[in-house]
Amino acid sequence: MVLAGGGGEGRVRYLPVDATTTAPVTSDKDVKNSWLIYALLIAVFIPTCGFAGTVYSYTGKPFQVCFGPGCGINMTAAIEVAAPLGPGTTYVGPGSGSTGTVTLALSDWWISDGSVTLTSAMSGVAFFNSQYQFTTDDSGQIVYWDFGVSDLVSVILGTSNLEGESPLDMAQVQISPDNVHLAITYDPGTWSMVPEPAAGLTLLGGLAVLAVRARRRAR
Repeated sequence: MVLAGGGGEGRVRYLPVDATTTAPVTSDKDVKNSWLIYALLIAVFIPTCGFAGTVYSYTGKPFQVCFGPGCGINMTAAIEVAAPLGPGTTYVGPGSGSTGTVTLALSDWWISDGSVTLTSAMSGVAFFNSQYQFTTDDSGQIVYWDFGVSDLVSVILGTSNLEGESPLDMAQVQISPDNVHLAITYDPGTWSMVPEPAAGLTLLGGLAVLAVRARRRAR
């Protein structure tokens, strides 16, 4: 018999030991519970890893100019697309029809100045001129862009860094008829690809290893 600590002070459990080994015997119930846990975890993460797109996030520099109350700290944003952006390509929103560009549909997006946030889930939001633009370098990194959104009522949030033009991050929020905050920086931030899918696949690989170990213990 092997002594094992119980659920309270002074309590001892006796665990049966296999006659040929010194390891505790794993019951069928324990194995079934282990498989159930692995199945539930995989069911949760497979949809995320298998169907989520590629996410690019933007982090802007601190605002250099701020008028009015409630100014944010800096511009941040994120976009989700179906696949990683290709190298040396200019992408535009659907319906642009610009020569030499590729149409890019956004699965999801959000933008924030640190005080106010606009998302794709909100009703009544629209892109500046109904368009957006992203240009990548030879490594697929976003180097030029124009991404601005308005709620068509009181909020305008945008970041722009087009080739040959002055970069600009701007947040304008109409708090009341006589109260507006305006935050601006002329120093562009950077876009980077978020490596979430790879992290999810690593987790699934770890779960597979645990499942194999549980199966070996059951033998």
